[in-house]
Amino acid sequence: MKRGRTQVGRALRELGVCQIFARSPEAKGRIERMNGTFQDRLVSELRLAGATAMADANRVLWDFLPRFNEHFGVPPAQSGGAYRPVEPDLDLATILCFKHDCRIARDNTVKYRWRTHQLLPDSDRRSYTGVRAEVQVRLDGNLVVFHQGRVIPSREAPPRAGVLRSGNSTWSGQLPTLPKWLTNDYLYDNATCRTAKSSSNESDVPERRPTPRQQARWDVVQEARNRGLSQRATARLLGMSRKTVRRYKSAVSPPLNRPLSRNA
Repeated sequence: MKRGRTQVGRALRELGVCQIFARSPEAKGRIERMNGTFQDRLVSELRLAGATAMADANRVLWDFLPRFNEHFGVPPAQSGGAYRPVEPDLDLATILCFKHDCRIARDNTVKYRWRTHQLLPDSDRRSYTGVRAEVQVRLDGNLVVFHQGRVIPSREAPPRAGVLRSGNSTWSGQLPTLPKWLTNDYLYDNATCRTAKSSSNESDVPERRPTPRQQARWDVVQEARNRGLSQRATARLLGMSRKTVRRYKSAVSPPLNRPLSRNA
């Protein structure tokens, strides 16, 4: 089975750069010795210089490299630069990016990692439903859709229809970051549960309220629901199981754990 080309290999091929792999034992030995030298000599140089920040390390590195090349460098067989100038009509932004093949959905949208973009009609055609297109994720984070070498106008899609009908389509940004203890599905300590359910009669049990963990989970799941994220995307983003996301998503208030029976 033929292995697929990596994003780096694809970019080099589009730039006209030929990859030469060091497959011989001699070449592999040279690079291993070079790595050993840097791991030993350069680390010692950083320690002797007292470098504790990135700026200090860069200053030590730029002072170290000329001395290292002067001592270990070998003159090339052919002098002069071997770099070719970049062609003026070459768009580097369309090459130095991440490219992924996709199929346009029936609603004329394209999805990539929980991001949905709505394709806009242009002079050529109104809809691209079912068409195979290329999604380019640029280095600045922008998402561009290409089809047959031409950019398809697009914009970030609005929330889902259910969210729009509910009238709660505002979205302030990214999902809040949950503490680590909120993203792990674990049961409460039995002693804590027994303390909360110490009374044997249900009438004597005080009003049960959601814990901070339950309240925070419900808030963040509802915020993801307002944004229009699916249950699968929400579960992946928050590190929760789909069953838990479904339970919190359908609840009108933070769901509470079932009270433990006295015989439990």
